Amino acid sequence: PMSEDFEAWEVGQNPPYWLGAGNANSPATKFIVAELDGNKVLNKPVSKSGVQRGEVFIGLPTLSNYTIQADVMSEQIKRKVSNPGLINSGYTMEIIAPARKLEIFSWISERRMAHEVPFQLEGNVWYSMKLRVSSTADKAIVQGKVWKKGQPEPAEWTITAEDPHPVREVSPGIYGFTKTNLYYDNIKVSKN
Repeated sequence: PMSEDFEAWEVGQNPPYWLGAGNANSPATKFIVAELDGNKVLNKPVSKSGVQRGEVFIGLPTLSNYTIQADVMSEQIKRKVSNPGLINSGYTMEIIAPARKLEIFSWISERRMAHEVPFQLEGNVWYSMKLRVSSTADKAIVQGKVWKKGQPEPAEWTITAEDPHPVREVSPGIYGFTKTNLYYDNIKVSKN
């Protein structure tokens, strides 16, 4: 089990052992600890140049059959809202705000496997996201939930996908595509 609420980190820093977060002292930092409403959270700011997409891997690459959960919030500026997501065993669950959908996919550059359901993200509202992958010899079951933080966790999964060519071992992580600030808090990884 792993958990991180960022309270032990200084503003402007990030966990240095998280792959892809960037060097906290570099202007190219992708994810940094920030203070928001009296709490410390992880912020993915809008990049000054280049790609707005970012992934951070937070555990061993040999993990399998686990669940990752996090609280996420996208800042809304006029009509702009960002896309938060989680990564589990090579599968990404992303809230695609402009398209009003929740999607699970494998391999971002070529969507070998993808499934989507309608979902409306509200900006400036905290959500809890949970992504579980269960692998067997012949398939992977990928299940995701999204609900407003502070409300009871729904019993049913919001989205479920099956992959007949499972990815069995990859680090857990977080994902973000930013048009505005994106925030993460209370990240947890646990065995299924």
